[in-house]
Amino acid sequence: MSFKNNLKNNFKKNITEKIKPLLIPVGIGFATLLVAFEIWYYGFGAPYPGKSHEISWVQLAEMNYRTGEIGPALKPYDGARVKIAGYAVPLGDSFRYVDEFLVVPNGQACIHVPPPPPNQMIHGKLKEEISTKKIRGPIWVFGSLHFEKVRSVYGYSTFRLDIEKIEPYVFLGYERLQEMLRERQEMPHKGRER
Repeated sequence: MSFKNNLKNNFKKNITEKIKPLLIPVGIGFATLLVAFEIWYYGFGAPYPGKSHEISWVQLAEMNYRTGEIGPALKPYDGARVKIAGYAVPLGDSFRYVDEFLVVPNGQACIHVPPPPPNQMIHGKLKEEISTKKIRGPIWVFGSLHFEKVRSVYGYSTFRLDIEKIEPYVFLGYERLQEMLRERQEMPHKGRER
């Protein structure tokens, strides 16, 4: 086993056995610590080979749409397979089917004037039309990201995404949070017996 794999396995083991019980009472999330470890282990902003890499709107904002300068954490994602959460703004006239739309960071960034900045819009293109029902509400969009200026009726976007897959965005953390709250309520409270 390589030094890096050994370090990774020992780190996760130490976290789960020793550190996790200490962090929960002080409010530091276990997932937060694991994300920090993965950023350290894999390198910040570096895509993992062979899979879709989650990218954030904060990272996309590193593209200076006025000068075209790309930030260092964003550069590795040009041509990479990514996934990003957002909202779809259809670009066609059909209310039933869509094959082209803008992906924006929130539901209020739709067609209001002025439009979002170009580095906060992704021009998405599907190979085949899909029902508009699949893009209602928040969604995950998967595909190949390209740094390319694209014009639409709502303005310019500095990114193009060749969309491979769309999934509804589901916040899985809510169910886990409810479970943790139930567990905490069932725990005996010292000094609170009345």
